[in-house]
Amino acid sequence: MKAKKTAILSLTILLLTTNIHSQQIQEKYPKLPFMLNTEEKKQLEQTGQFTKYFDNTPIIIYTGEYYKEIQQQINKLKPTIGVETIFIIPMTEKLRAEKNTQLAIYNITHKISSMSGIEYYSASRKKMRIMFKEAYIIDNQKNKNKQPDPEYNKIPQTDSILIYQDDSSFGKNIYSIDYIQKNTTLILSMINRDKLAYMGWIPLVDPGNISINLIIIPREEYIIFYGICSVKTISFFGIEKRYDSFYNRIVALKNWFTTQIQ
Repeated sequence: MKAKKTAILSLTILLLTTNIHSQQIQEKYPKLPFMLNTEEKKQLEQTGQFTKYFDNTPIIIYTGEYYKEIQQQINKLKPTIGVETIFIIPMTEKLRAEKNTQLAIYNITHKISSMSGIEYYSASRKKMRIMFKEAYIIDNQKNKNKQPDPEYNKIPQTDSILIYQDDSSFGKNIYSIDYIQKNTTLILSMINRDKLAYMGWIPLVDPGNISINLIIIPREEYIIFYGICSVKTISFFGIEKRYDSFYNRIVALKNWFTTQIQ
């Protein structure tokens, strides 16, 4: 009887401890638009980052504005590989000083030329590497004439641009970016318009088969930065399973954003 009471008391303490820890996570980052289990929430709370890799078509962890459209886009693509990552970025004084934080973020994400020289940390090489050697907006896919970065006085409901990127993994390519603003959420949807070749010569991804969606949500004390990269690759002796190449791409885009808000 005594042993039974001790077991019940231990279970009660465990449940209370788990509930308190869960409440602490919610208090630090309340109402996050993600479907995470307890361990995943704990990792995000402790490190400010959570990453999940997938093969084939996933059920995405993002549950906020525009998530149905993103899920439908991925379902249609039928990816063979992908990654989704959440970053919690502390709010900066530079953004706090802006009269219109949303407009400032909108203009920051249109500064495509500032992607040039952006770095990421390569775990395999154990050093920083440049992801985007050069980047800028172009007029169209045929002429590829360089255009200046735009600046808006008011956020349009939608916007679309074409950009040129010369990156360390896939060389020189064209991407389209669609911008959608929904309440306090900014969505960037990027699609490759050229065939991508790994290291410049190994064909890996056909046009339209890389889908990158970035979600940026500013809050009072922090910014939610979520990226999901879904890729339908061409089979080539296992090289198509280069998860790190696509994860590093999201990290580089996050670094591009954070560099501009400091």
